[in-house]
Amino acid sequence: MLFFVSALIFNQLSGRKPQIKVIPSTTPGVFLESYFNNENEYNQSFIKSEDIIKTHVLATITSHHFLARDLIAQTFLGINPTGIKSVIIVSPDHFKQITKTDVLVQTTDSNWHTPFGNIDPDSDLINKITQQNGIMNDIGLFRTEHGVYTLVPFVKKALTKTKIVPLVLSQSTDYEYFYDLGEKISKIVNLDETVLVISSDFNHYTSIQKARSNDEKSIKLLPNKKLEEVNLITNDCKQCTAFLFGYLKNTDTDFKLIFNKNSFDLSGQDPENVTSYIGAYFIAK
Repeated sequence: MLFFVSALIFNQLSGRKPQIKVIPSTTPGVFLESYFNNENEYNQSFIKSEDIIKTHVLATITSHHFLARDLIAQTFLGINPTGIKSVIIVSPDHFKQITKTDVLVQTTDSNWHTPFGNIDPDSDLINKITQQNGIMNDIGLFRTEHGVYTLVPFVKKALTKTKIVPLVLSQSTDYEYFYDLGEKISKIVNLDETVLVISSDFNHYTSIQKARSNDEKSIKLLPNKKLEEVNLITNDCKQCTAFLFGYLKNTDTDFKLIFNKNSFDLSGQDPENVTSYIGAYFIAK
């Protein structure tokens, strides 16, 4: 098992397409975990935001790059955990692993190991979600999808009593489907007991100046929650944005920007080839 997971990680980091062995999520004793499992690295990031004021959050956007771990810790520590029972993580399908034409979303009801203990899936909610069209329950892609596995330890550390619902969205451009799905799921869950986490980075492979210009535009558009503006927002998961807007369609929200940084700000490297990060909360009025 450990060799298999390590081989997948090696393939991912070396740029080769991972070879996925599909293991049914009902297989006894199967756990998922983050490639990043150094407890000290997480703790160092959490210490930097330990005095942050907490807010009751309906939905949030945050990075999935471990380079931005201080920003991710800031995001999760700012969420008031009181009464929160479920965290839904919505991620892009980075490696185009969803290949079945009738599948647009993949989830899993597997358990997760983290440096801070295990986190259980919200199996009841996952079962309800998989009754919607286009959704498959399968563990396969979650072994290499950093849009999910990067965030899971942060969830466990900051929101200790919650269960998790991971959703990976295909690269389909049927944004209306994802918008409608977000709205449907908002009616299934108890919004007061659920936090939606949109795992998305913004600009990729561009200059600092261009990234800042695009981010400024995205930040102005995000509070509008309009499906027709999804294509105008520069991020790596427009499907996730459509889902977010649908999820919040029937709820009046305030938008709170947490951060807007880029990889050069954090590393001091490659100013002409940056990834940018926007962190934000959507808070019920």
